[in-house]
Amino acid sequence: MTLFWILAVIALAIALLGFRVIRPVEKGLVERFGRYQRTLEQGLRWVIPFVDRVIKVNVTEIRLDIARQQVITKDNLNLEIDGVVYFRVQEVQKAIYNVNDFFSSIPSLAQTTLRSVIGEMAFTEVNAQRQTINTKIEGELDSQTKTWGIDILRVELQDVRPSSEVQRAMDKVVTAEREKEAKITAATAEKEASRQVAEANI
Repeated sequence: MTLFWILAVIALAIALLGFRVIRPVEKGLVERFGRYQRTLEQGLRWVIPFVDRVIKVNVTEIRLDIARQQVITKDNLNLEIDGVVYFRVQEVQKAIYNVNDFFSSIPSLAQTTLRSVIGEMAFTEVNAQRQTINTKIEGELDSQTKTWGIDILRVELQDVRPSSEVQRAMDKVVTAEREKEAKITAATAEKEASRQVAEANI
């Protein structure tokens, strides 16, 4: 009887080890000896201890930063751009097995897509059509991540600024324009003064 109770306690302990709590913001992917078995929904679930492995995946809206990078516009100006992408895991099995690491793959893909979209636009268009750019990048990302079971919710460019070299060149142009306007104004005033003096002499 003592042996029976010892074995019963051990069996109960092992059985208790199989319980997993899946939170409302998660889904659990079950692997058995490296092979996909099933997907667990929220709640208290049981798997075979030491045999089944549970991978928990967040299925709420996730925000990832798009690292700052230099992008060349259609008119060959260098811009420094960063942003954020918001997404949600729709199909857990695809998100785990169809891409190596979607947390690193999505920002990398967003950077590539951003360079492609901005490269087709002039500098003035980039500043004037930021919402259009966001929508276009979102659409292209969404189409490319469907096979990953990922739904791209939105993309937002946060900071768009010329590179330091371009900014210095732009500042020189603005300064030159101001100096030109000042010279024109001075010349016009001098001409008017000369005219008034001539009229006074007459």
